[in-house]
Amino acid sequence: MTPEQNKAIVLEFLEQAWAERDLEATYERFVTPDQVAHLAGYPEPFRSREASLEWARTYQAAFGDQELTIEAAVAEGDLVVVRFRTEQTHRGPYLGVAPLGNRVSMTVLQMLRLEDGKIAEVWFMFDPLNVMQQLGVFPPGPLPRPLLAVINTVRRLRARRVRPERPRSG
Repeated sequence: MTPEQNKAIVLEFLEQAWAERDLEATYERFVTPDQVAHLAGYPEPFRSREASLEWARTYQAAFGDQELTIEAAVAEGDLVVVRFRTEQTHRGPYLGVAPLGNRVSMTVLQMLRLEDGKIAEVWFMFDPLNVMQQLGVFPPGPLPRPLLAVINTVRRLRARRVRPERPRSG
C-alpha cells in the first residue's frame, strides 16, 4: 500500500468508528486481530483487536457526544500520523470516575502502523492530567505537592512489582 492509501484508510477508520460511531464493523474491517494499542495514561498496551474494541466501547459509552475534527494527517511508508481535536461530555462512568457532566476538549496525536491495509499498531498521545482537570477530578494548575507525593509513591511501588528480583550477594 502507498502512504497515501494508508492515510486514506486511517481517515476512513476515524470517520466511521468515531464520527459515525460504527465500532463493530469498522474495527472488523480496519484493525488486525493482533493489533497493539498504546494509550497515554494506561500502564499496559491493549494487545488485540477485541481489547482495543472493548476500550472504544467503554469510551464511547462514557463520552457519547464526541465531536472529532482532523487538523493534520501525514503518511510515510507504513506509518500515518494524525492530529485531531475532540470535544465530548462526560455522561457515563470511565476509569472509575462517575459521570460528571463536564465538557472535555483535547488535542490528540495518534501514530498508526498499517499492515496490508489494516491498522496493526497505534500510539495514542494526549494530556491525561489536563482531561482529569477538565473533568474536575484534579484541581486546575500544577498538582498539589501531597498529591504528587502519592502519585510518585504509587509509581515506585508499581516499578518494584514489574522489575525482576535481583540476586542478592553475600
